[in-house]
Amino acid sequence: MILFAPLTDAQDYGSREETYRDVANDLTKIQDLIDSAQKAPLEKIPRQLVVTAEKAELRKGAMETTPKIAEASEGKLYSVIDKASNWYAVQLEEPIAGQSVAWVSAASVAPMVFFDDIEYQIDSFTNGIYEKILNQINSFKDKYKNNPYVNVSGFSINIGTNISATVSFEFKE
Repeated sequence: MILFAPLTDAQDYGSREETYRDVANDLTKIQDLIDSAQKAPLEKIPRQLVVTAEKAELRKGAMETTPKIAEASEGKLYSVIDKASNWYAVQLEEPIAGQSVAWVSAASVAPMVFFDDIEYQIDSFTNGIYEKILNQINSFKDKYKNNPYVNVSGFSINIGTNISATVSFEFKE
């Protein structure tokens, strides 16, 4: 059973046509949020890398043109500090030429991914998207709470392979 709040003066909400336009714009915002979530990459900087090239060049910066400070052999593990484009900043065991961090090309290494990292990435991504969509829909619902032209009766959010949301509403006569 849906209970309606007593209708207030319709002039507080603008015209029926303005309300319809507002509803369309608000639903578009929700859809845009869902569309951006569908396109969002699930990329997280790995905690560790392993050198996969026979010799990987360690550089002062994240470009081929920066000076090389050392080479790393295949199988060498590094802790990752940062990522810029196709380059990783890695922690050196001992400073080299006064540097404790070096940059290595992503083409020379592979991320060491642990199962708990993947679970954490998916869980935090899913929770973040869910919260954003939930907040947007709750704002929509609150905006039209006592509106004489629109009744928002409920909603559902599906965070799965295809992210979607359903908002149940009706235009009042």
